[in-house]
Amino acid sequence: MKYEISYNHMTEGQLKRDKAIQDIKNYCTPKQYNTLWAIAMETTRYGTLSFYCDFAGISGYPVVALWDEARQIMRDMSN
Repeated sequence: MKYEISYNHMTEGQLKRDKAIQDIKNYCTPKQYNTLWAIAMETTRYGTLSFYCDFAGISGYPVVALWDEARQIMRDMSN
């Protein structure tokens, strides 16, 4: 991102993840956000998502949060 957001003050968990994903949503255009979500849901490699997020200007914990959330959704859908 063009600016840096620290998530260190937040405890690990869903609230921290939700904040990071909301920050991505606020930073990107709706089209970029939807594209990143589609990539997160379809790819099987974290590196691929990270690569595309870099092009959008997003790095660090928000990418991890997006990856984790997509994996959780996929697990929930398979159960």
